[in-house]
Amino acid sequence: MAKNLEFPARFVNVRRAIRVLPFTVLAYLALGAAPAAADRVLLMRPAGTAPVEQRTVVEASLRSALESLAYDVVLESEQGGGSGDEAAAPEDPNDFRALAELARCEFALAPSVEFMPGGYRLSLRVGYAPRTRLESLVVEVRAAREHERLVEVLRAVLRPEGMGDAATRFAGVDPNAAEAEARQRELDAQRAAEAEAQRAAEEEAQRVAAEQAAREAEERRQREELEAREAQHVEDEARDAWENRERYGLPERMVLYGNFGLAGVLNPPAGARGGMFATVGGRFGYSLESVPGLEFRGGLDFVLGSTGGMTITGGAVYLASPWATAKVHVGGGLELGYHQAFTGSQVAQFVIRTEAIVNWHVSDPLWLEVALPVFNLLSASGGVVTMGLELRAGTRF
Repeated sequence: MAKNLEFPARFVNVRRAIRVLPFTVLAYLALGAAPAAADRVLLMRPAGTAPVEQRTVVEASLRSALESLAYDVVLESEQGGGSGDEAAAPEDPNDFRALAELARCEFALAPSVEFMPGGYRLSLRVGYAPRTRLESLVVEVRAAREHERLVEVLRAVLRPEGMGDAATRFAGVDPNAAEAEARQRELDAQRAAEAEAQRAAEEEAQRVAAEQAAREAEERRQREELEAREAQHVEDEARDAWENRERYGLPERMVLYGNFGLAGVLNPPAGARGGMFATVGGRFGYSLESVPGLEFRGGLDFVLGSTGGMTITGGAVYLASPWATAKVHVGGGLELGYHQAFTGSQVAQFVIRTEAIVNWHVSDPLWLEVALPVFNLLSASGGVVTMGLELRAGTRF
């Protein structure tokens, strides 16, 4: 609804001059002796029931619309004055004329803002200084086309001839707002759909990535479990192979060997000649189940050649089994015995026999053994030492 109040300049009385005095002082302090300009508009700080933040936004929107219409805008809020709630607002045409002239403006614009959903209700009071005219208009401004609405309204009200019938077209509801809001809703719906599609795509990508990560983690876990089982299997096999390896003397605890040997005298007695001699004989052994590798042995050997004789010994050997799969056993033996020569001095001699042994289980019935070196210490002639080797073949039962 538009209202038009116009008074002659002579009706500015003393009482009104006193009421306008604060605006006069404010304008002079802010503007000083600024030169007049035909296209200047004094925009006062918006009043009304809307929150201060919204009124500040509306003030900026009004300024933008005025500048779009090529007006030079003078803001009350930039002149150091108080807010609309703190200072007396102009009331009649003379108040508006005084403020406009002191600000070197043709128009003085006093807006008031009331919040409403989707926009605001804007009450405009427009003072035209040259004719001491005051007009008012109440319009609805929707957020969907705020700038366009303000430009249309301000173009209609800021005219030297007054609002006239043109202003009535803009009073009240914005007829074009529904279409703009519909377009805005369509745009918002399109943006929401795009955002939802993007969100769904991101969620799908995250789901696929999570599933891929889960699959990779499961595959890695299964691979690690398989590797761990294989490693454990290998370890178990190695342990089983070691624990179940063949031990010398088990399970058959008795053995019978036939042997052939060669030996030589390391320190022949004075007047005697050294040389090599051969031996043939046999060994019988009996192993202890409680101590794998320990075997008690007795042997009978015959010395061949010109130094013929016979040796009877008894003792023990210990053969360790250091390999899990190879049926090879290594160790040594110690025997004590009696030697009787058949030629020359036939004095009975005490014998100590030591040997290093390598034993090989060739097959179930066949066992081969190498004794190297074999040392024999005979008590005759102050002690005679022989060194040699023996090859043995036998079977266990």
